[in-house]
Amino acid sequence: CVNESAGGAGDPSRTTAYGVSCGIRAVLKATNGSDSIGGRHIVVQGLGNVGYALAKFCHEAGARLTVSEIYAPLAKKAASELGAEVVDADAIYDVECDVFSPNSIGGVINDDTIARLRCKAVAGGANNILAEPRLGEELMQRGIVYAPDYLVNSGGLIRCQEEVFGRPTEDFTIYSKVTQIFDQTLQVIELAEELGISTAAAADWMAEERIAAAR
Repeated sequence: CVNESAGGAGDPSRTTAYGVSCGIRAVLKATNGSDSIGGRHIVVQGLGNVGYALAKFCHEAGARLTVSEIYAPLAKKAASELGAEVVDADAIYDVECDVFSPNSIGGVINDDTIARLRCKAVAGGANNILAEPRLGEELMQRGIVYAPDYLVNSGGLIRCQEEVFGRPTEDFTIYSKVTQIFDQTLQVIELAEELGISTAAAADWMAEERIAAAR
């Protein structure tokens, strides 16, 4: 993105986090019939720029939060400011919740961790959440709805794109575009159900169709 000294918005983390919150609302709609975050238990793994902003969005929406973060001061901040329960990094996979949201490193859902998940859905800002593509199918078989990472974490990219092309970047304008992640995630979930494939495969198919149509 264009840095603030050059007239840009700078760090796009908050916009990325907002997009992830839209993805979380979509998986809640799919699993609970309501897209409301209020009263839902959201597990946030990683409290970096995106993770903390996401936790704050969820807190403001009335969610119950459980978090893990290796940097102790950030974990303490989440506990004091957001009322979050803090658990050890490894224990985060065992927490029963509505949504598990990885927001740190990639590959956190792997052969060792997938069987431990006690969530209804996965939606996070980390890149390459699945250690291997086949795990998208396994999540489906386990009844866990997966919001593909490159879809739900695209909010920051949307902001950067608008800046690069000189389009309006006021929060209202940007956020109205990022909000589309909610509908797009639901479309992926619906297509996956219709075709009997994983959401990861459905998202890839939709992306390939759009690329082909743009040529």
